Amino acid sequence: MEEQEPIVKKDTRLKIKACPKCHKPIYFKRMGGKYKCYGCGDLINEVDVEVRVKKNSWSGTGKKRILTDDDIITRNELLSKISIMKGDKRLMKQALVSFLYLTAARVEEVVGMINHKLSTKGKRVYTVEPVKKNQLSFKELDDEDYLVIERMPVLKRRTKDGRPPRRNVPIYVNNDKEFIEYIQRYIQDKDREGILFNMTYQRAWQISNEIILDNFKKDKGFNHYWRHLRLTHLAEDYGFQDLDLQQYVGWANTLMASKYTHLNWQALAMKMRRVKIK
Repeated sequence: MEEQEPIVKKDTRLKIKACPKCHKPIYFKRMGGKYKCYGCGDLINEVDVEVRVKKNSWSGTGKKRILTDDDIITRNELLSKISIMKGDKRLMKQALVSFLYLTAARVEEVVGMINHKLSTKGKRVYTVEPVKKNQLSFKELDDEDYLVIERMPVLKRRTKDGRPPRRNVPIYVNNDKEFIEYIQRYIQDKDREGILFNMTYQRAWQISNEIILDNFKKDKGFNHYWRHLRLTHLAEDYGFQDLDLQQYVGWANTLMASKYTHLNWQALAMKMRRVKIK
């Protein structure tokens, strides 16, 4: 009987550039002709080390993570998750997640986008300015209080002068006071002109994914999870329609909004109950 050749299993993992010191598949940023690893902080002349990773196990590889109905939690469940956040600068983390959720903002719209070519070690130059304390104010409308964040940038859109357009975001204090309290406590000692969250967007993503990975028991983070969750709640709890969501986040049209405003049969049935036809 002839011996069969052993079956060699093909390695389907992806090759990713890695740091020669920590050997982690990590993004690099260019600094003065060199690369800086975000993992160990080393400056590297050339990136010639590669490691293999499974598809979907690293940001930017494989298929995009798609949210399902099982990923959507209620406001009270989110508050519970925020309340048990751990680690250093706990209040800052709680305030950041609360702010991202309430404003339905992209991370870069909150912490800004740094221009690494023009930035120096002692000074950051921003392509998109981060949100500052003086952009937050409490306003009254019909005897009701609102927290309004003014002039928030809208990425992926540009005005005629090449700058991102701005939007004003109202937050109803009566319904969202628990989230607002985290933000108020965090910013109370900051200068009026001070940046709310003085960090890179990579660090903000780490904090954002921390609560998802640790508390939601997920194996991977979600792109714009808080944005998706807030828009879902606005459509389901407040009855926001396509045009309302478009104005809230600054979309150019209502195409993106339509996926949040579809109603299940229970919601349609509840709407029918509100109207009495003679």
